[in-house]
Amino acid sequence: MYLRIIAFASAVIALPATAQSTDYMNGYYQRAVESGVAPENPSDMVRCASYWAVWSQSAAQDWDAAFMERLSPDLRPAESELAAGYWAQMASDIYEDETGDTARFEQEVDIATPIALQAYLDLRTAPDARDRYHMFRVLGACHLTFE
Repeated sequence: MYLRIIAFASAVIALPATAQSTDYMNGYYQRAVESGVAPENPSDMVRCASYWAVWSQSAAQDWDAAFMERLSPDLRPAESELAAGYWAQMASDIYEDETGDTARFEQEVDIATPIALQAYLDLRTAPDARDRYHMFRVLGACHLTFE
């Protein structure tokens, strides 16, 4: 299940790292963390898994280590991969409990992953900052808390 999301995420076109502002990325992420918004249902969890999987894949491939060091520790590749796997497992388990299989999970992945891929492409190309950093608002709303 989680590997299926990663397979979609690896379809991201590798783009060279640019001078994207880590301050903006960290800021949008942190504001979303502090907003109190969190996944409420398995569809939200699939969305979280997809965004984290796409970011994890791109963070590991498209950005250099010095750039990644300036980002919030939550946004680094290993932590991002952990978050993607956590949300995918949570959603899959709920769908399996409700229906006895994961077909609905697979359908949700097919819907959410292209949206997450577009958010990543927007990060690299959108002229408006709200569109450009949307990915980090979603990731912040999908941060992991183990309380």
